Amino acid sequence: DGTQMNDLRFVRASILDHQGRYEEALRQYETILGDARRLYGEDHLEVVLVVNNIGEIHQALGQYGKACAHYRAALKSLSTTQGAHSLYVATFLYNLAEAQRLDGRCGDAQQDYQRALLVLERAEVTDNPLVAEIRGGLAACGR
Repeated sequence: DGTQMNDLRFVRASILDHQGRYEEALRQYETILGDARRLYGEDHLEVVLVVNNIGEIHQALGQYGKACAHYRAALKSLSTTQGAHSLYVATFLYNLAEAQRLDGRCGDAQQDYQRALLVLERAEVTDNPLVAEIRGGLAACGR
């Protein structure tokens, strides 16, 4: 079954990522993404999560422009499937802000950190570790 195969490949890609074997993980995630798009369609949560993970790989490789493009694509798709107050939305905004900060674009990063905090506040999520991560990012940008 295709979903079980994707699950196994997802675990493998995740392990490769955690081992710092980013190029291998990227190839694995790109294969998974193609299969997931065929199985589920573009805006399915499974597809969105893989797009975000590909962004994380690009970020780890220092390819911040590519990372930002993937995070924006994930956010765009997610907004149609999960609503504007999702923890996923806040997480992907944080990821986008981090890539922008690492790329030296603190002004853009600050806006997206703030947007992530707003999403969490609206969802009444205050005790999630992501809140501290976002505040740390803001502090790193001098705010």
